[in-house]
Amino acid sequence: MKYMGDVAMSTAIQTEATANIPYYIQAYNDYAVARPTKYADNGYNYIHNGGSGCVGWSADGTNTQFTIQEVSLPDGLVAVTYNVELDGNIVASETVRQATGATAAVPASLVRDYTTYSYSVNTVPANDVTITATATVSGLPFTVSTDYSTATWYYLHGHASYSNTYISTNGTATVYAENKSATDAYKWAFIGDPITGIKVINKASGESSYLMATDPATMGSTPKAWTLKKQTNTGWQSGANGFGLYDAARTYLNTQGTTLKYWGSFDQGSTYWVEVVPQVTVTFNLEVNSEIANTLERIVTEGETVSVPTELWTNYNTSLGYTITGNEDVTVGTTNQIVNVTATPKTGVVTSLSALSNNKAYRLVTERGTFTTDNGELANTAKNNSNYTVYNFAIVNYDNAYYLWSVQDGKFVAGDGTALTNTPTAITLNELSTKPLIKFQCGSNYMNCNANGCSFGSWSTTDAGNSVAIIEAADFDPTPVINAINNVASSVVANIKPFFDAAGSDLFQLKASVAQTYDATYTAALTMCSTTTYNELLAVVSDAENFNLPEDGKYYIVKNVSNDKYLNVNVGGRSNGLIKADLDAPLATSIVKARTDGNGYRYLGSQGKELGWTYGSDATNYGPFLEENEGKHVHYKVTVPGQAAFELALGNGEGEYAGYANTGYYQVNGSNEITGGAYTGATAQWTFEEVTTMNVALNAIGSAYYATLCVPFDYTISGATAYTLALNANGTALDMTEVSGTVTAGTPVVLVGSSNSATLTIGSGYASAPLTTTALTGQYLAATIPAGASSNNYFLGRLNGEPGFYRYSGESLALGANRAYLTMSGSGSNGFSLILDDDDVTAVASAIDAQSSAINGQYYDLTGRKVASPQKGQIYLVNGKKILY
Repeated sequence: MKYMGDVAMSTAIQTEATANIPYYIQAYNDYAVARPTKYADNGYNYIHNGGSGCVGWSADGTNTQFTIQEVSLPDGLVAVTYNVELDGNIVASETVRQATGATAAVPASLVRDYTTYSYSVNTVPANDVTITATATVSGLPFTVSTDYSTATWYYLHGHASYSNTYISTNGTATVYAENKSATDAYKWAFIGDPITGIKVINKASGESSYLMATDPATMGSTPKAWTLKKQTNTGWQSGANGFGLYDAARTYLNTQGTTLKYWGSFDQGSTYWVEVVPQVTVTFNLEVNSEIANTLERIVTEGETVSVPTELWTNYNTSLGYTITGNEDVTVGTTNQIVNVTATPKTGVVTSLSALSNNKAYRLVTERGTFTTDNGELANTAKNNSNYTVYNFAIVNYDNAYYLWSVQDGKFVAGDGTALTNTPTAITLNELSTKPLIKFQCGSNYMNCNANGCSFGSWSTTDAGNSVAIIEAADFDPTPVINAINNVASSVVANIKPFFDAAGSDLFQLKASVAQTYDATYTAALTMCSTTTYNELLAVVSDAENFNLPEDGKYYIVKNVSNDKYLNVNVGGRSNGLIKADLDAPLATSIVKARTDGNGYRYLGSQGKELGWTYGSDATNYGPFLEENEGKHVHYKVTVPGQAAFELALGNGEGEYAGYANTGYYQVNGSNEITGGAYTGATAQWTFEEVTTMNVALNAIGSAYYATLCVPFDYTISGATAYTLALNANGTALDMTEVSGTVTAGTPVVLVGSSNSATLTIGSGYASAPLTTTALTGQYLAATIPAGASSNNYFLGRLNGEPGFYRYSGESLALGANRAYLTMSGSGSNGFSLILDDDDVTAVASAIDAQSSAINGQYYDLTGRKVASPQKGQIYLVNGKKILY
């Protein structure tokens, strides 16, 4: 026998008994041992040893006390855990011991009627195993529902020999067997599954009330999961599909007269079957102007009273100018029904676009509020903290296009935001299927009304905010609107004039020759201009080729208009060059090179890469970075005379990036960081200055000044001498070679000068990556370099006042942008001092080992080699000092 955990046991024996482990159970009066226990069910009917067998007993005594001993399992038994899977979920699990080689089979406690199993492992192996038993349920006598709202309802019938056998409840507690009635008290549903159990609910009791295991049966709030038992004796039921319900103690629900009680066996009184409660379809139709405008269906049980769903006339409610009739509650009969509701438009409601008139002004009403204007912007009556009245709008149809005009403001409603404008904007009107509602569209955006106001924003779906009822409000003379449509001179002044007025020779100014070509057309358009002429002039100032642009191959420094700070392409030592605008004076990391790609886009390179935008999955990988992929660069365009905006673009001409889709602009925020977003004026505007020279700072070491340098362009230098480094033939020192004339782009060098600054004159050559032809390793972007003893990396510095390349004491060193360091693979030296001849004709960096001598007290000769046996009269390095031995 096994202790399954569902039998009452004394505390003492529970500490010894483990679920699912086999035990011998012995009567205490036959075999006296310590700590006897009693086994009883939940009704406290004790297991009683009567001598010839065990029976139930209501009184406690010696014959109801037992002891247990764990069974010694024979060889070949393994622990098998069965996980029962139903509809992809593990719903039950039990571990048993089975013999190796046995056929897989779930334990009896998991066997269910109406259920078959397939196993992930068919034969028990020679080791402990977990087997998935996939359950297939079929032949259930009723449909199992998911929840109360989607339940299938049944009349529950029991005990074929009784006349009053339909099961009902008083709605709160007691359950009866009575004559059949169509009321909700007789309607039952079944929720759950055969594995974990079936919960039985009643429609009158509600979704939080369940058929409980009490005697007699009642309804209760704690879910009761019943196990199903299939009945095959058709004489105990009316036809097939009889079933029983029993609880964990295997006590059956049983019909006894007019009450439901518990019974210890599965018999005729424990047999039940169901009849489906007839369903009726109610079709609700909304009629507007003698046409069906909306239809909803509801499936309900016969005899039920239902309310007409209010969503039937959501788009035709009283606030939109309609009267609703026929919306009273309906009592459903035994057949399908049709319920008609009528929405009658009030006087003045426009029922179709053909009914609109240029000679009328209208109110534009949505379910969320009425469109108005407020301080020159669209608004609605639902908007808070605003003082305005309901204004009227004219909808003027001119030359087969609609224009929306604010009568109060004497302006057009703009199609690109909330503002009103003097510029005519054509708008599309669309009749909705829930007509006579209409939506106003400009491009892909709808005029939408919400709690924060109304606009032609980025709204592109139809909802209650843009489903508009048009209601006649007043007479209107459309002459001012038509005159405004025909004359767009105000748009010329606003959008064309700034570029023509600023025409000249500076960067991002309209070319003087272009301005001269269109001068006559432009001058006339300032007072009278047709839409065609306006579009012609707009195309002129939208074409970058008509402006003075940065020349390909030339170098520039870039400054933001809003914060007056220079671009900086290597913030924080990020490997892909995080970009900010945070420098008061330009550095090498501010210099950009003008370039044009094969698609005609103009963009900027810096430090061997392009200014771009990284599209990553988190904040650390998303934003303005240098990119090697031209498809992610930013290109610049003229939006204000004399200034450029950096427009983000995605695309390399193929795949998901095809077409260079615009996604925003470089914007500078209050922390000098660059973000992407819609164009916002000065924060997205940049000025360019051509640059041909740059200064490089040098650090004093002794009487000279030093620095490393590695930049992506050719240059000549004044104020310092540039040297390259290379290991000599003996491998004991580094040759320093002076670079005469032009330093090739990407070459890492050491600069030696007589003051703290040198000047570079920038050439035309360009290298996308540092060269690797010298002992120095250069880098364009700041990076953290390994500096441990095993790294073979040396850094410019001084030791005992001497300049050189030495090991760094830490494991890594943060090295700035456009710098270089020495890499000597296999070198045993801890440093190389820079030795310059007085005549500066030749130069050598000699190997020393000053750091090691300072640490361990060893002797080294003047070339840096360790000396095992120092000789008298010789000079050695010890602890970083020269001594005579």
